[in-house]
Amino acid sequence: MPIPPLHGETDGFIDLSRSDNGEYLYPLLGLSGSLNVYKTSDNDALELIQEVRGNLPEQDTQGIAAF
Repeated sequence: MPIPPLHGETDGFIDLSRSDNGEYLYPLLGLSGSLNVYKTSDNDALELIQEVRGNLPEQDTQGIAAF
């Protein structure tokens, strides 16, 4: 029987934060170590406005802290 990996193998949003005014949503993608920035609209649509890479661990990021 193969031993399962100790880390995830697929990427996806592992944590979310939003701005105090609710205008921006920040999902963290754990395996790629990237943070996306979405602008929200009145009809709850999301517009990707930025993808942040290179400033986070490259894999297995575990959570987001927002202040």
